[in-house]
Amino acid sequence: MQDWQHTPEHVLQYAADGRLEEWIDAYLMTVGGNDGLATGLKLQKRYWIGPLNLPLTRLSPAAGPDEGYEYVMDRAPWERRVGRMQESLRQGWQAPPLIVSYAPGEGLSIRDGNHRYWAMTREGVEAYWCLIWCNSEAEYEEARAMLGL
Repeated sequence: MQDWQHTPEHVLQYAADGRLEEWIDAYLMTVGGNDGLATGLKLQKRYWIGPLNLPLTRLSPAAGPDEGYEYVMDRAPWERRVGRMQESLRQGWQAPPLIVSYAPGEGLSIRDGNHRYWAMTREGVEAYWCLIWCNSEAEYEEARAMLGL
């Protein structure tokens, strides 16, 4: 699972170079395996915040093996994948940042990285790198204020 091109340090460099959206698209279309999200993000202009190291308690997962999640996954494959990620974290894996959406009144929802979120939570990680998108300039300003930026 270790892939130097997708570590937080690599993403921070892309952001510093003004190429964050390039990284997001490349990641989602390759090892991220989420071409549907990559395609959807291109449907309109997005306003990005991050990378930010945020407390995981500020995030709402959108997927999981239990009822009540937006995307309910089969428990056995879910647990296998999360378990593999937990083992990788124990071995020093630096997971790619979580990709999160901001919606007024709803907060921060994990749109890519739900397995990573659960693996980190189970391993006691309290904060991790996030990339947050907003759908308008007004939402961007509201999210920044909510985050104290």
